[in-house]
Amino acid sequence: MCPTRELAIQIETVAKALFAGLPKMRTALIVGGLSTAQQQHRVDQGVQLIIATPGRLVELAPDLSHCYTLVIDEVDTMFDASFQQQVRRVIQMLPAQHQTLLFSATVSPKVERLCGELLTEPVLVSVGVPSTPSDNVSQTILWVETDSKKKTLLSILQDNKHFKPPVLLFVESKLGCLLLADYLLSHDVMCSVLHGDKTQLERNNILTEFKSGRYPVLVCTNVLGRGIELVDVSQVILFDFPSSTAEYIHQIGRAGSLKTKGVSMSFINNTNKGVFKELVDTLKPTGVRLPPQLVNSPHLAYQRQNMEYQHSLTRDTEENRKRIKR
Repeated sequence: MCPTRELAIQIETVAKALFAGLPKMRTALIVGGLSTAQQQHRVDQGVQLIIATPGRLVELAPDLSHCYTLVIDEVDTMFDASFQQQVRRVIQMLPAQHQTLLFSATVSPKVERLCGELLTEPVLVSVGVPSTPSDNVSQTILWVETDSKKKTLLSILQDNKHFKPPVLLFVESKLGCLLLADYLLSHDVMCSVLHGDKTQLERNNILTEFKSGRYPVLVCTNVLGRGIELVDVSQVILFDFPSSTAEYIHQIGRAGSLKTKGVSMSFINNTNKGVFKELVDTLKPTGVRLPPQLVNSPHLAYQRQNMEYQHSLTRDTEENRKRIKR
């Protein structure tokens, strides 16, 4: 299971390549936006691997009584409020004795607690440093006020020194995607738009055209923020900074690959103050240059003071408990 159709389609493509030449190894793709009847027919024929998004899997409700391995990709997203109930429902559809494998580049303390509830004698396997940006991506953080973001973006896309197509351009909302794309097109920047309201056929066609080089810029929401392997994408621009450092790590990770270096440029200002401390704590050890407006922000100072205060309350509470026990 994974959170988006695009990621599920990609996983099935890779699985089919791995299964090539092996007898009776069949896959079924169960995601929204495609024919439910066709998906049900595929499952009824007998498959060894189902790749699914949780909502459609719960809706289709195939017989999983003989499924002994559950793999959950992008586990921190899959345990968000929007998915958690569906994931738990799928787990109930499995036999009591099964193996569960959880994957993610970022895992929050909340997810760790949930994993502790769902797993028996779990084993942690860590590749690289968890919850840190990829070493293959060169990061630039730019302090850009909201009313200057479009002009700053345009100057980057019109400068051969900074413009490294193909470019994935992340925007917070569907409406924001459309408005920004209209602005770019009006200034002769060829681009396309991808967001969750597109049909699956439209989304597939847009990705195919982007990969073929028809559009040097793809304006998108976070629907492409996780797991998607876009090998040729060399640059990611975060026009709207995400609401968490985890999402930042995933979004800039769409640039580059195992063999090539990628470039990321991220716009930030006081509208993103909620993520200041987490971002600085994550990036400072990596040597990424941070804008002075961020490092010297009163919001950052307040967040640090508040964290120290919370820690002091916790220490005092623990000391009081120890005194009572004595």
